[in-house]
Amino acid sequence: MALVQFEPNHKRILARYKQKPNEKTSKCFLSMDAIAKQLAAKDLKSDDRDALANKLKDKFKKLKIVIKEDLQEREKEHAEKVKKPPEGFDVQAATRTWHNVKRELLALEKKAGEFAESGGVPPPPPKLPSLHFGADYKQAIVKCDGTLSPAVVAALAKLDATHEIDKAMELLPTACELLKKQLASVAAEIKKSQDAKEKARWTLICKELSEFEKKLDIFENHLFLLHRLKG
Repeated sequence: MALVQFEPNHKRILARYKQKPNEKTSKCFLSMDAIAKQLAAKDLKSDDRDALANKLKDKFKKLKIVIKEDLQEREKEHAEKVKKPPEGFDVQAATRTWHNVKRELLALEKKAGEFAESGGVPPPPPKLPSLHFGADYKQAIVKCDGTLSPAVVAALAKLDATHEIDKAMELLPTACELLKKQLASVAAEIKKSQDAKEKARWTLICKELSEFEKKLDIFENHLFLLHRLKG
């Protein structure tokens, strides 16, 4: 049975937003992790498993209370800083951080609750959806009577072929970087083009590539979420 560990995810979430973990919240997650480790044992007897599953549910009940208190403390601290901002305090950035931390902690709480409710059965690993970026890229270029970049085509073909989250995370930056280079090249053509029709064609290509770049950015965010769920 795969080992589920919540506290490392808890720490990673807060580190991402440069926030300190709440000691009580960490302690509750560690308690659940300790039970999860026991449940992952292959030779565990049925009665022992049932007892641990009940204990896990009790630990989650406590975790839920603690996370509620944790979020209330963070919200209060944020409200005080917004009311009397310290020098150099960015209210909008701090508010985004607060909302992101709240969303992430509640999502982790939900995941812990599902794990406890299942009796300690880990969820199946998240799957990478079928990818068709190569076809989308070709369609965007061809309809504008543009020229495909062999390097971009090759990079997207590798990305489309993978079914592994970690491999996709490894391949995606290369595809994005190559697409940025093509965009820069297209922008240069727009500047130097003297013919109105040609300038309009290059502008349309630039627009299509920019839209395609947004798709890759959205997919990158999706990948990070899948990777986090994978644990």
